[in-house]
Amino acid sequence: MLASLERIASSYNHEIIHGWERIYHLKWEFTYTKLLSLTDPGRRIAALEMGCADGAMSTLLSRDFKKLSILDGSAEFLNATKESLKQKSRIDNVEFFQGLFEDFETEQKFDAIFLVHVLEHLEDPVSVLKKTSNWLSPGGTILINVPNAHSLHRQLGVKMGLLEKVTDLNAQDKKLGHKRVYTPALLSEHIQQSGLVADRIGGIMLKPLSNRQMNDWDEPMLKALFELGDDFPELSSELYAALRPRS
Repeated sequence: MLASLERIASSYNHEIIHGWERIYHLKWEFTYTKLLSLTDPGRRIAALEMGCADGAMSTLLSRDFKKLSILDGSAEFLNATKESLKQKSRIDNVEFFQGLFEDFETEQKFDAIFLVHVLEHLEDPVSVLKKTSNWLSPGGTILINVPNAHSLHRQLGVKMGLLEKVTDLNAQDKKLGHKRVYTPALLSEHIQQSGLVADRIGGIMLKPLSNRQMNDWDEPMLKALFELGDDFPELSSELYAALRPRS
């Protein structure tokens, strides 16, 4: 598993996100702002980011939380994130852990735990969510984000014959090591099985075409499409949720 993560990391910037870097960064910023709004402004003390990729969200988290812990299985991703923090944000309040989520143990408690584009990579996302809930401080929140199988662009792909069904893994999914693409029903099922409840479930980005096809579109149009995800969550590119332990 760790070797697979390093292969993904080594091709991440020059292959996986190459050609749609602009949308990539705009979407990270929008997603983070959306998820941060679902946390309590008075409880932004300690955060855990599970899966940092190249640090696009880490640089934002380190500014808004007094203490940030970052866990990732890839040494290359962690090194890239450290460099990004040094250049764009701060690193004095950040600690790093390398390893699989399934193996990680901590006595720390966190006000917010972020699993953004993570659950679709895991063999057993339910067990990881169950484990993660034990690390929440009282009143803490788990923030998740996953690709939506019913996204408009996936449904278009089926009509064009590029996919047999919307839950099929496309070429980009396979490069990223995805195990599944979530339907709203499957996401709700995994949340329930984890002993969690969703205070909020919504959508991010109404996406008619691929990221590369849209990369040069005007920024106001792209931002409007990001916002429309919450108006049409069933058709949005990604689903997000704010979770807490069931009472």
